Formats: sequence, structure tokens, C-alpha cells
Amino acid sequence: MLTHSESFSCKSSSIIYLLTCSCGIQYVGLTEQRLNERMNGHRASVKAGKSSFVHDHFNNPGHNFHDASIQIIDFIDPSSTEDPRLALADRELLWINLLSTAHPLGLNDNIKGSGNISKSNFNDIYFKSKIKRYKRGHGRKKKNKSHEDRIYKRTLTLREIDNKYESLKRKMSESKYNFYKDISSLQKGELKQLSSHSLCKSGAIFLVIQSFAGQDSTSSPNITSVNSEFITFHYCSKIFDKLRIESVIRDSRILTLLPPNLTPFLPLKVYYKYDIPVGRKLFNYNRFLKSLDNTTISSILEGDCPCSSNPYCYQPRGHIITGDLAFIEHEDLRGIMSYGTKFREPVSVPPEQILESLNECSANFATRMARKHGLSCLEFQDWKDEVSRIFTNRLNFLSSSPNNFTPYNSILQRDDVKSYLDSLSSSFIICSVDKASNNYVFVCKKFYLLTLLNELGYDLTSLECRGNSTYHPVNSVEDDIIQEHVNFIKDNFNIRVSEDNLCLPRIFWIPKLHKNPYKSRFIAGASKCTTKQISVVVNKALKVLKEYFSKYCNSIYNNTGINCDWSINSSKQFLERLPRLEIFNMQVYDFTTLYTNLDLQVVQSLLFELIDLLFSNTNKFICVSLYKNNNFFSKKEYNGYLCFSADKLKTAITFILFNTFVCFGDQILRQTKGIPMGGNSSSQFADLSLGKCEFNYMTRLIKEKKFGLAKLLSRNCRYVDDLNTMNYLHFSNLIRSIYPPDLLMERSGDDNKSVNYLDINISMNNSGHVATKLYNKLDDFNFPVVMYTFPNSNISSSVGYNVFYGQVLRYSSIISDLDSFLCSTNTLYRTLLSRCYNDRLLKSKFRKLLKDRPSILYKYSILDVSDILDITFNVNR
Repeated sequence: MLTHSESFSCKSSSIIYLLTCSCGIQYVGLTEQRLNERMNGHRASVKAGKSSFVHDHFNNPGHNFHDASIQIIDFIDPSSTEDPRLALADRELLWINLLSTAHPLGLNDNIKGSGNISKSNFNDIYFKSKIKRYKRGHGRKKKNKSHEDRIYKRTLTLREIDNKYESLKRKMSESKYNFYKDISSLQKGELKQLSSHSLCKSGAIFLVIQSFAGQDSTSSPNITSVNSEFITFHYCSKIFDKLRIESVIRDSRILTLLPPNLTPFLPLKVYYKYDIPVGRKLFNYNRFLKSLDNTTISSILEGDCPCSSNPYCYQPRGHIITGDLAFIEHEDLRGIMSYGTKFREPVSVPPEQILESLNECSANFATRMARKHGLSCLEFQDWKDEVSRIFTNRLNFLSSSPNNFTPYNSILQRDDVKSYLDSLSSSFIICSVDKASNNYVFVCKKFYLLTLLNELGYDLTSLECRGNSTYHPVNSVEDDIIQEHVNFIKDNFNIRVSEDNLCLPRIFWIPKLHKNPYKSRFIAGASKCTTKQISVVVNKALKVLKEYFSKYCNSIYNNTGINCDWSINSSKQFLERLPRLEIFNMQVYDFTTLYTNLDLQVVQSLLFELIDLLFSNTNKFICVSLYKNNNFFSKKEYNGYLCFSADKLKTAITFILFNTFVCFGDQILRQTKGIPMGGNSSSQFADLSLGKCEFNYMTRLIKEKKFGLAKLLSRNCRYVDDLNTMNYLHFSNLIRSIYPPDLLMERSGDDNKSVNYLDINISMNNSGHVATKLYNKLDDFNFPVVMYTFPNSNISSSVGYNVFYGQVLRYSSIISDLDSFLCSTNTLYRTLLSRCYNDRLLKSKFRKLLKDRPSILYKYSILDVSDILDITFNVNR
């Protein structure tokens, strides 16, 4: 900041100094005294508790004046003829504006020409805003540019192309920054001309040019219309990959045979419906829970279990709890389980049956479209005939090779496998693993039952259900509760509960094997229950509420620079909020009792407050579509939508919160505490309740003019029940002030310089520089974890290649270091290659990713695409 040759020290006078707290907030001051004397004055004022904005800040927890740094940033030359007092005041105001240290962005509250702004009206606060002012037309409407004006039309000469190429080549070798700056400044028309006229040339430059010319750097390609209709086929055999169904359905000649009314909705999307995965056939916890009664419970508790002498016994619990597949003695069964719970056994289907299935799906599509668009099914006849003819020809061609229809003998249908599974199920529960749902876990049946009994408040001696603070036994008959729910939902929301939802959920649990010791996650299996349908529509309404709540908080942020909305939807949103500089520490917290101990009355009150905040004369209704993802706030009700007024939404929320029943054996219990886990709206209940707590606290800080703390907490991020806080080491002291007392939080880890949050490892150095890497919770398990798909599974092979594309894209958004990105990509590539995925297709997907997303290239300063391909795929890392 200073270029004067004179040296400065703590004894310098007539200076401008910068005071920086350890939290990062700053104060610009002036002094005609010596600097050390002025600092002694500050120190004494802080110690004496003198009431001023800057001194109050250093009396807050975690903001010690002794930890602050002091810099001399400007001075007044003693030989100057200026009045030192006036000159210092002018320089101070200049630096306050340059560094944006005026309240509430900094600690300066006494501003020349504005007075003491921390004590002025909040809406009239003075500070240099970082928000750009929108340009205004001032009543003059600008002429819209034509399409031809917007696109670069001038044709470059060959000499201009050569000159441009040589310039880019030189800058690529001299400065990566200037190279990307130049290439990003070129218009798309110029890039396309450079690319098309340079096919005879080779090198990294033209791969980059083609990427920039072919696709926008920040968006993915979108060749399918948002409003496209879709057709669904039952994927019954691996032969579907060779039939290339999508090439038929999306063929332009075939599409012309469809009725003209469908033209705006073309080309068609192709979806597949898959068979039941192996896991759902092997899991036995649901069958076990349905068969429970007091007699069965007594016999299991009185019987012995084979755990104590078994090498797979988990000692902290004294019973077998393992995800190690070596536990399975049957070799063939262990082999198919090694593919994971989502694997689907291949099926042998004759060509005639495949054709019948394809024709049936085509007919279903035609019937659905005719009903939806008011057409006749006869208008689809030519299309159906031509599609059927092509499929018949392709099946006949494939039938000529006997290898295409090789019979497959199902392992799960073999008698020896069935016998082994029956023996295994008699002593063990088979279920999935928390955070690793593609993996099996085997739990001693007696221990599984004991865990449920303890959770629900059973007396283990008399087997009487006494309940507890979370679950309360009821004497009502299940059919009466179901009928009461059906009538209430029909009368208040005009929703008819479907036949398959006429039941109450059963409670079950899955092990948390990434915890030490192992813990349990209890879930009310609400995939089919009386509250299913109303929970789905309430979830849609709450998403609209959350969207408008974010907008409301964003308007506060634009006016104050303070973020009152900590909620995020994904790790991508967290990375967008994460600064890459000036982050010196970080902590991660987890809510441990959100779903088991939070008072439902508190949840209801918080959600009602949010509804009252956002509903208004213009936002009178939230309109929810029962069949489409089209939900919005409106001033009036619309036909074809379920329209929630504020009172109606409150009624729906109250019904779901206080009507969560679970079945266990012959007993029915009502959940009286904790957000019901397993319902469709549970996550939104949790997120919005916590969000309203945080909003209340942040707005309270603003009203109390504690802008320093409010600005520090503005960087907080929370994904449902996982919270991240930056540059504030004393958040644990605020928990009781922000959240209800029933909520308990525990910190994850004790390192402030390296933390794991969601799927990201974040590390910081002493200079405040942030680096991010990939973090996988599955690495915390003590057995080999199954991830990703297998090409021999009875699903489309394209799923595996799309997984590779998507995972590498995720890596590029998370990982900040090129070597780590290449290492993670190489590991994934070799994993899929070992499963017999096609090497050429995997590499093709990677090239397509770099072409679709050139931003990856300049994020890692990659100039030669061929080099990165060699490093990624040919080097053992």
C-alpha cells in the first residue's frame, strides 16, 4: 500500500492504520499520535468495556484484541502544507471506501459526512455497496438486435486465420492466462471459422477451439426439448442394447408418422422400466416384521443365537453385525451378492416374447398420447406398424446368431441356493447399509429384535409396550385409523387414497457401519401408507415455500450483505458459496436428535411462522399439480391443481406431523416427538424448521446491530442436518441461542484446518487459501464397499457409461488440484474397466465431457487435451 522509502514503526505518527480482527472484519483509523499510543488507547477501551461499535466487537467471544493485526496503510508527509487533521480525515474516508470497512461490512461506524451510522436508522445505513447497479433505459427503448446482428457474420480471410492461429499458439506457450483470455474473447462465429479452416493443422489449440466453438463453457448440451413426450419400454433382456431402440424411436423418418399435434413435443425421450433388483429379493426384514407377534417375539428372545463364538461377532454389541460378504459360505450366492443390492440378474427371453413386449409398450404409448392430446388411437397405426416392422427385422437378424439368445440359469432359483437362504434367514436379518445402500449387511435376528424393542419402549420381561417420549402406544384398531385418515384426506383435500396405500407403515432399522461403535437409523417404511399421497403434494408445496423463502432472504442480503438463509440443496451450491481465499478455519456439526427428539409443537410453530411470513395478498395460494412438476404461488386458484391457502397448508402439515403411526407386531404406536423419518415431506419439514430458527437468529442480530457477528455467520451452510461454519471457532456457544433446546449437535472431527463436509474434503493453510478434494464416506467402512454398476446387470449398458460421465463431472466441480482430479478419474476408469466396460467407450465419454464442458480445461489450465488423455488413461496412478 505504501511506496514511500521512509521506514515505519509503532512510533510513527500522522498515519492511517488498518486494524484486522482474527475473524477477518476490518477497521480503518487515523491518528496524529504515535501508533503504539493509539493502540494502547484501543486496548484500554476494550478492557474497560467502553461502548463503541469497534470496542464492542472485540468484547464478543472469539474476538480478542490481542489477536488483531495492525498495518500502516497511509501517512501524511510532515513537510506537507496541508492541515494534517483535515488531510488525515480525507485519507481515512478514502480507505474506508476502498476497503469497504464501513458498518455493517466493517467496524467503521463514524463516517465523515454521515455521522454515527451504527445508531442511525437501519434502512439508511451508509456503506459502499458491492452490488452492481442495474442499468436503466431512462424511457428510451433500445432497438432489438436482429439474429444476424448478434452472430458474427464477417468471413475471416486465410491470412487472418493464420495470424490469429500464430498469436494463440504464441500465447499458449507464454501465458496460459492470456491464452484463455484471448480465446474466450473470440466470438462464436470466429471460433467456428478457425476450427473449420484448420482441419489440416493438428495440436492442442484446435481441440480447445473446437470445444469453445461447439458448446458454451458453463452449460451442458441440451438436444432434447424440455417439453418432449416420452415412451417407456420394459427392459426385459440385454438384447435391448443391440436393438438400439432409441435410434428407432428418435429417427426423423419415424417421427413424421406420428400425428402432427405431437410435433411440438418431439423428439421423444426413451425410458426403461427395469425388473426388481436382487437386493429386494434377498432382503428379509420386511417379511420378518410382518410375521411378528408376541409368541414369535418370546421364542426369539428365549432362544440362543450363534454369535458369541462366531468370528464375525461385533464385540461392542456382542452380536453378529457385518457387511463382509466372506460371511456367506455359498460361493455362487456370494458371487451374485458381490455385485451389490441393485444388481439385476440377466434373463433369457425368446425373440417372440421380446417383440410382444415392445409392441405392447408402443401401444400403451399411443393410448396415453391419444387420451392426453385428444386424438384417436387410429392416428398412431402407421407409426406402430413401422416401429414393429423395424423391431421384427432386427430381432430376426439377431436370432441368426445363437450367442445372442444364450439361456441363463438364475442362481436365485436354484434349490441349493434357496435352501441356504432359508437357513440364513432363520438366524439373520439381511438389509442394506446406511450411506451405502448398494451393500448388504447381516444382523443377528435376536439383536435386530432387541434393538427395536428398546427403541419403542418395550418391557423385555413382560413384553408390554409402555412407550417412551418418542413413541406412544395406542389402543385403536388399524382399520379404524386407516378409515379415519381416508375420510380426513378426502374431505379436506379431495384426494382419494389408493388401494395399495390402505395400510400403516412398519418401523425398521438399518445399521450405521460408518460410526464407531455401530449405530442404528430407525425408519418408518412409508413407501405405502395412508399419508403417502398427501405427503407427496405437501412436499411439492413446501418446495415452493422454500424457493420463495430463499428469495426473501436474498433481498435482505442485497440490502445488507448479510445472509439469513444457510440452507443449501447440494454440494455444488456449497462450492459456489465457498470462497477460495481468506478462510482460516472451518467446523462441521451434525444434528443427532432431529428425527427422534424435536418437539412436534415447535416444528409446527416454526412452519406456521414461515407460512405467515410468505403468504400475502399476491401470494394467496400455492398451486400444486398432482401429475406434473409444475407448482407455483398464485393470487387465485386454478382448475386441475390442488390449491393450498395458508390455512389449508397448515391443516395438511398438522395432519402429517401428528398422525404418524407405526406398526410393530400386534402393536400400533404414534410418534409424538421428532420429525417423522421416511415420509416424503420429512426432509422439507426438517430443512424449513431449522431454516426458520436460523432466520430468526440472524434477523435478531440485525435488529440488535450486531453486524460483525451476523456477517461472520453469513457464510454458514447447512444441508438438512449437516452444518458447516467458517472463520468462527465458537459456534458451539451459539447453538442454544439459535436452535430449540431439544436439538443436540455434535461436532465432526476436531481439526479446524481440514474438514469433511458432504462429499468434499476442505483444507486451509495459514494464509487462508482453500483446497478441495473428494471425500467418500464409504472409505470409513471396514469392508470392501460395492459402488457403481456392472455391465452384466440386466440394465442398459449406457447407464454405466453415463455414470462415468457424471462422476467425472462431479470430480471436476469438487477437486481443485489437477493431480487429484486425474488420480480420481483414473481410479474410476480402472474400476469400470475391470468390470469389462468397453475401453473405447469410456474414453469417448471422457472426450465428450471435455468437449461439452470446456470450463474443465481452463479450470485446471489444460492446454493439450491429448496429454490429459494419456495421463488419465495410460499411467498407473
